[in-house]
Amino acid sequence: MASKKYPYVSKSQLAQVQNPFVIDVRKPEDVANMPPCNVAPLGRVNGVNSPKQAVNVLFDPETKSIPSSEESKLPADKDTPIIVHCYRGNRAGLMCEVLEDMGFKNLYNGKNAAYILSAFSSYSNLTIRQMFDRESCTYTYLLMDNATKSAVLIDPVLELVDRDMEELSNLGATLKYVLNTHVHADHITGSGVMKAKYAADGVTVESVISKDSTANADILVSSGDVISFGEQTLEVKNTPGHTPGCVSYVLNEQKSHVFCGDTILIGGCGRTDFQGGDAGKLFDSVWTELFTLPDETILFPAHDYKGRTCSTIGEQKRLNPRLTKPKDEFVSLMNKLFDGSNYPKKLDASLPANLICGIQD
Repeated sequence: MASKKYPYVSKSQLAQVQNPFVIDVRKPEDVANMPPCNVAPLGRVNGVNSPKQAVNVLFDPETKSIPSSEESKLPADKDTPIIVHCYRGNRAGLMCEVLEDMGFKNLYNGKNAAYILSAFSSYSNLTIRQMFDRESCTYTYLLMDNATKSAVLIDPVLELVDRDMEELSNLGATLKYVLNTHVHADHITGSGVMKAKYAADGVTVESVISKDSTANADILVSSGDVISFGEQTLEVKNTPGHTPGCVSYVLNEQKSHVFCGDTILIGGCGRTDFQGGDAGKLFDSVWTELFTLPDETILFPAHDYKGRTCSTIGEQKRLNPRLTKPKDEFVSLMNKLFDGSNYPKKLDASLPANLICGIQD
């Protein structure tokens, strides 16, 4: 078979692929470290058309073949839109060739598993939106309880407040809290401006940040505190290291997701050479507070610089090239990587603004 190109489908494009059939062709060892694709529920999810069905299919990329016993998992209708995903996208592309030779016509390469799982991760009672700021590569998260429409935002960016408010309006959501994972150095938080805009309409929104951050906010939290919105909860975990006031937010008793700010990044972690950072404390925070969460917990970072959207605790515990080192090696590496120079461009403006919830008096 000749090599063929199949369109990559981005998260924003998923809504245009009506009721796709999702095929997971990851290797067994990769599946073991991330949630299996077939946990994705049916129905409309997070503004995306959830799959008709999601299956794991055994696939041999060397012979470009699947066992005959696996063919029964495929849809009968050859016109069914199919999204194939794997760990990085290579196996998915080869599987698309096999499927085309079998007569399937509407094929998409979903690339990596975390990407697809993030897009389809959903629950009948919860909506999650992941929104991106291209300038600072910051992720803002909108979480809404579907029963009550009560919502929270995590790490909003000043320049994108209108975007976030529009998304809340489109969902019919009532914003209750604006949370920050820490005092950011690379952008100004949208917390203060968002509070003021809602207040002008008679709506009270409260800002939340760690007590240890020394920043001003309506609610100052510490480890063990719980933020409730509708039927959902976020448990606070103190995770200092990137800054002394970093916290992570763990979703519900099932610990299905963690929003960890800069403490863990996909394949890395936040720098520790300014704002009172401490590499040893970051290492301890990760291993005592985050790597003790279930391996299947989906990890949502505050930043990514390579277009990745999420990971899992198990994946980072096994594969993160920094955090899998012994503590002394990790500290030494961080001291070499970050030497107190090359600060974020917006540092001088961001820190004072973020210490007072983003509004200058």
